Amino acid sequence: MVADFYAVLEVTQGVDQETIEAAYRRLALLYHPDLNRSPEATRRMQEVNLAYTTLRSPSKRAGYDREHGIQATPFRRTSGVSPIKEAYRPHVTYNSPQPPARTVVSPAPGTETQLLTFYIEHSAYAFNILDVESVNMMMPILQHVRAPVFVEGLVIYRSQRLPVIDLRRHLGFPSQPTTRDTRILVVKFAGIPTGLIVDSAGAPIRVENSQIEIPHAFPEEDQPPFVKGIVHSGMQMVVILDLPALLTGEEYEALKNFAS
Repeated sequence: MVADFYAVLEVTQGVDQETIEAAYRRLALLYHPDLNRSPEATRRMQEVNLAYTTLRSPSKRAGYDREHGIQATPFRRTSGVSPIKEAYRPHVTYNSPQPPARTVVSPAPGTETQLLTFYIEHSAYAFNILDVESVNMMMPILQHVRAPVFVEGLVIYRSQRLPVIDLRRHLGFPSQPTTRDTRILVVKFAGIPTGLIVDSAGAPIRVENSQIEIPHAFPEEDQPPFVKGIVHSGMQMVVILDLPALLTGEEYEALKNFAS
């Protein structure tokens, strides 16, 4: 019996494509065997990859829906304009442009990488510290009618208006109220200064490149593109995220149009 792919991704039938992308990001962080060593992780992640491979493709998804008697959904193209956002419900756009190509460089043995750690859902993540311009206290967010649905709004940063993304929601985790520990990491997506809201920020760490484990549990095409590596720092496991891979091509275009 073929599994219900929507149930596997823990979404409802007829959801837009960005909801599927967010669900996949969350489940990949929860069940990838290199991140989760529980006995069921490999089986669960294989189901997730199979469901995602089908539902991420417009033609495959349409065929799956027809085969299972699921009524077609009248998808609309993302206009980049959103009302006040009560939930993460962006519209789908098919045949979207691809995000900037990833450049994979094998580090020289014995060299170090400096990472900036941060926390979401009590788990530790990190970016290369060179990708982070600054770490800031939470700021008032200004709503903007033209903001893409994955953008919370704007903050005033160094006398400029900066779009901000709630990284917790972008990775598919439920929203939570801001706390005294909430931080905004200022980064750049293809040259566009952007704030990323995280639960809290940790200290910078230096790791030997030889200590970074590259996820390899599945074929390359099945690997979560935003997981760059894993490193153990003290008693905690830190998941290194690939900043450019966090946005799809559609999201890059929407962010670019909003920031211009």
